[in-house]
Amino acid sequence: MTRNEERAIEWDCQRVLRQYYHHVDQRQYDEAVQLFTTDVHWLIMGLDLHGREAVRGAFGGLDESTIRHALTNTVVTVIDEDHAEARSYLGIYVEKGFPTDGPIPFEGPDRLSTSLAKMRRTDDEGWLIAERGSEPAFVRERA
Repeated sequence: MTRNEERAIEWDCQRVLRQYYHHVDQRQYDEAVQLFTTDVHWLIMGLDLHGREAVRGAFGGLDESTIRHALTNTVVTVIDEDHAEARSYLGIYVEKGFPTDGPIPFEGPDRLSTSLAKMRRTDDEGWLIAERGSEPAFVRERA
């Protein structure tokens, strides 16, 4: 594999992750779940989710909140032509309700996690997220 081929994979994987978080932040959950493989495995906040339907069901609790994800320091490691891993820092901001007349006051992110995404190229949908997991590094305690 050439370095240009590796760069293309790195770019495609990062793009999928950015699209995923954009969709979640905009409450476009059906679009977000399409960025996972059908057999996705995701460990998140004590949940062990398998498959797109399980992931889609986990989004239900977000409907009453404004959420924003800040994805940074993403490093993609290309395994081969069809597999890659992406490690990132993920800041998550969550507040109840929706802004109507300006920004929502906040004290900082709810948590900052180290996130791992195992990516797989599929024949018909291109690069998708096959496995997710994260480890919190910082957590804000709410009063």
